[in-house]
Amino acid sequence: MDNKFQTSFIPKRSLDDVGRVGIKTPRNVFSIIAIIMITISLLGAGGVFAYTYFINNKIKIAKEQVTVKEKQFNYGAIEDIVRVDKQLKVGESLLNNHTAISKLFSVLQDATLKNLRFTSFDFTYLSPNKVSLSMKGQARTFGAVARQAELFASASSTKQYFKDPLFTDLNLDEKGNVRFGFITTIDTRLITYTPQ
Repeated sequence: MDNKFQTSFIPKRSLDDVGRVGIKTPRNVFSIIAIIMITISLLGAGGVFAYTYFINNKIKIAKEQVTVKEKQFNYGAIEDIVRVDKQLKVGESLLNNHTAISKLFSVLQDATLKNLRFTSFDFTYLSPNKVSLSMKGQARTFGAVARQAELFASASSTKQYFKDPLFTDLNLDEKGNVRFGFITTIDTRLITYTPQ
């Protein structure tokens, strides 16, 4: 037999003798930057995941706390407080919009002459901020009516509240007394309720 042919596929020599074949990795600036950026990206993604988990956990804890606090509410007391609040607001509105003409009567009493009297009284809202006052009256003389007109025009109590006071329809009745009409617009502060 001829020994030229080798029938075994098992090598007779060690493979360590054969030179190592390897891939050389380039070590330049771009590859180092790329490795750093990939590392930062992976760390950032891990951070975002951890932060999301942390936030979701905090939300879950907060929801549990809200549920516990809701169970502690006394809804009956809250409804009572809301009802009382509404009643107080209605009461405040009524007081703020309440008409109190007692101050008007006091002003008229203080500013009316003793020899003159009013026989009728008409009080009309022309608008929310404008009120008309018309009265009819009697005096002994025309001079008393003239003095009353001067007093209404000059007295501080009437001057600040009576706007454009006017005496009209001056005439004598069958007994010789002077009949007259009085018309003015009054400031709503005079008839608005104010607590004392």
